[in-house]
Amino acid sequence: MMTEAPNSLRIWRTEAGLTQSVMAQQMGIKLRTYEDLEGGRSPLRAVHLAAARFALIELLAIGDLKRSALPDDLLSLVDAAAAQT
Repeated sequence: MMTEAPNSLRIWRTEAGLTQSVMAQQMGIKLRTYEDLEGGRSPLRAVHLAAARFALIELLAIGDLKRSALPDDLLSLVDAAAAQT
């Protein structure tokens, strides 16, 4: 069951300071597909949200994203994982 709002992709992307093109590339999807998802023209599924969340974590890991750009729940997850190491 999807708990995030339909506009989560746009919010996450803009708060991270990313273009649609960069976010699509990081998610492994075509730009047009991303545009359709973000614009509500294609159904937003759990797999899309998971890909977006992973993209943000990956960008954080390679240093292309600041921690403050992550959604709070995702930042908590990253911190918890880091504490395990």
